[in-house]
Amino acid sequence: MRVLVLAAALALGACSPPTSRPPEAPMVTVCNDVTPNPAQAITLGDEVAVDAAVADLRGGRVAPGTYDLVSGNRIGAAAGWQGARAVVLDVREAEAGTIFNWASIAPGGETERWTAGFIDAPSGHLTFTCGRGGGADVGFSVEAEALRLQVPEQSGAGSLYLVFARRN
Repeated sequence: MRVLVLAAALALGACSPPTSRPPEAPMVTVCNDVTPNPAQAITLGDEVAVDAAVADLRGGRVAPGTYDLVSGNRIGAAAGWQGARAVVLDVREAEAGTIFNWASIAPGGETERWTAGFIDAPSGHLTFTCGRGGGADVGFSVEAEALRLQVPEQSGAGSLYLVFARRN
């Protein structure tokens, strides 16, 4: 008789509905906390007189700090972005080397962020660790308070020539 009661209890337990749990929130990855200045939104220019400037990207030491985009041009088949966009690049030194934290705000308010390790020798290279995958060879030069970058477009078609000014 005890066996029958135990079997009936187990059978009822197996048929009872599972306890309800609230759905888990989707995992959101935030690569960095840098914030672009919306008042400094930039529209990309076409490939006008950029060839000579790109050939003169000689490298240099990229000093830690926050850099705001002040101008940009498309190179080759790069689509870049449409309309004005505010972009900031935060450069930090870490045990693993130099870290670039990028954030941009599009006119609709959507924010794009990525983080990458930066190697400056023998030529510039970014290894993306958040927000984008893989790596990219980059041209760069440092002049006083300016940083110039030639970055391949994420789609692989062309590149962007970007000029940043260091925030004071």
